[in-house]
Amino acid sequence: MSREGYLILNFDGGKAYVRKDRISRIKMVDGIIFDCDGVLIDIRESYNRAISKSAAYILAGMTGRFVPESLISDEIIHLFRRTGGFNNDWDTVYGILMFMLSRLPKEIRRCLEELMEKIGNEESPFKRFMLIKDYAKRESQMCILKEEFFAESIKALRDFTNLLDFTGRESVDKNLLRIYGSDGNFQRFYSLLKRFLHSTGDV
Repeated sequence: MSREGYLILNFDGGKAYVRKDRISRIKMVDGIIFDCDGVLIDIRESYNRAISKSAAYILAGMTGRFVPESLISDEIIHLFRRTGGFNNDWDTVYGILMFMLSRLPKEIRRCLEELMEKIGNEESPFKRFMLIKDYAKRESQMCILKEEFFAESIKALRDFTNLLDFTGRESVDKNLLRIYGSDGNFQRFYSLLKRFLHSTGDV
């Protein structure tokens, strides 16, 4: 997470980040209402599993390789949430997918780009995904993706979350384009991928 502009408070349970431009307004607060989701039933596990299952399933479909659900750990999900910009679970899945797929080797990225272009303007997210999943299975080029790719990418993803902030998806896009955007071909790939995964603002 970008720490500029934040006051950092250390607690036993971890760190808390308070925006410096809001400190003067805290004294105006008369009371706090806490979000009580999970008080009666602890549903954190189901939320995390939904994220890890979704990310693994979509990654597998878009690369033609088996991806274990355990790849996306609770730690990774927590690192996204602590930035303050990923309260929507799909935003977390989006951040994971955009990072992992942006790290694909150039030749595989090119192959995936061609597959996304073949699908064209299919409006249904489900149909888009099933089409690309079918194409990816049949494209031999996708099969050259090494098994180590996912393990190495997860390590890099941990570091990447330190660059994210309360703007959520926007901070994902901004940082990935800053890291890889000097390659004009990447910018085109990223634009196609973003439209493929998140063609509307609604989920």
